[in-house]
Amino acid sequence: MRQVRAGWGTIAVVLGVAAPGSLGALFGVCQAQALRTMRTAARPWTAAPSADGWYPGVGSPVRIAWLGDSVAAGLGADRAVDTPAAFVAGELARPCRVHVLAVVGAAVHDVAREQLPALEGLFLRGRPPDLVVLSVGANDVAAGTSRRAFARTLDEVLEACGTVPVLLLSIPDVRCAALLPQPLRSVAAARARQLDRVSRRVAGRRGVHRVDISSLPHGWSRRDAEALLSADRFHPAGPGYQVWGERIATAAAEVLESSAGELTALVDEPAGLGEVAQVDAPRRRSRQHDHLLTRVADRFRIGQPRVAADGERVKHHGQRVQPT
Repeated sequence: MRQVRAGWGTIAVVLGVAAPGSLGALFGVCQAQALRTMRTAARPWTAAPSADGWYPGVGSPVRIAWLGDSVAAGLGADRAVDTPAAFVAGELARPCRVHVLAVVGAAVHDVAREQLPALEGLFLRGRPPDLVVLSVGANDVAAGTSRRAFARTLDEVLEACGTVPVLLLSIPDVRCAALLPQPLRSVAAARARQLDRVSRRVAGRRGVHRVDISSLPHGWSRRDAEALLSADRFHPAGPGYQVWGERIATAAAEVLESSAGELTALVDEPAGLGEVAQVDAPRRRSRQHDHLLTRVADRFRIGQPRVAADGERVKHHGQRVQPT
């Protein structure tokens, strides 16, 4: 699996769009720019801050799993509370258990191979999510993933989620990535748009709700967007994630409201911030659980799911809580 890696770390192989002939010179220039960017780019972080944990609120509790890449993980945010997962949980204003399974640098194949087993682990522990948020594609631009392979694997990931509602995020607009010089930035952006069209088609066939995080707010320029980048000049900082988080939270609220009658009863509903209460409640596992296990085991030949050990402690809004 790709270890912690910024999206620009593999940008040297982004140019599957270049061809012999008139584009040969463009390929050469972009390849040189990519290699130089790899050597000189600042890497302020080794990992995204962990947003795993309980978030307080009023009403019936929900469980949300975040799959994908650095956007879902929140790389660029200085604090866990500034990550998209934490921001969305706060905006929902209801008790929310967040599971961030996303890994910085993950491409769609990594999600299928490494993150679906972790999602399966939630089912096996009787804690299936009520919603999955998936961000994937930006690292496939850098990895040179073909459109056919991207479509096939993304479809497999969505199918493996079974009947759990999924919010599929669009691929961010690479034209706002100040780190990348021209013409590399424009070529990478063109490739990102290609894969985003593939993502849109796959989501349409699956009936999956897509959330647009690539378009700028009304009246914004790219310079405005660049002002919200983090220190690496590629990933958003907290305020940038807030812009995206508002869109994700709006879509999440709509999806959760539409499936309100089917929400999972959480067996570890919190008595309060920093506390965990054990309650007896029915578990909605059958179809989702069986479907996910079958798809993951058959497609990726997975034997035993890898589940994080219980008892590990995480920080949540400045307090220590027991993860479940």
